[in-house]
Amino acid sequence: MRLKIKIPKIPEEEKTLIVSQLLEIIEQLSVINQQQEELIQQLKHENAHLKNKKPRPKMEERFKRNGAKGVKFYYVLNHIIALGKL
Repeated sequence: MRLKIKIPKIPEEEKTLIVSQLLEIIEQLSVINQQQEELIQQLKHENAHLKNKKPRPKMEERFKRNGAKGVKFYYVLNHIIALGKL
């Protein structure tokens, strides 16, 4: 599941050294997270292939097949996860 983190824009004059460093760390972790998600998806497909099963579609695709309610649930779920409430 792709987690989207929205980082608010901070004016340059308000950024301290530590804030700048933390923003760089967040960006690096975001890239690593994206790479790991892609690798996990590839491994799931490979595992399904080895078990002679059809790979499962991505979560977002499954919710889209359920119509508007599925898509809304998917985005609400992502928001809850982003807030750290789940």
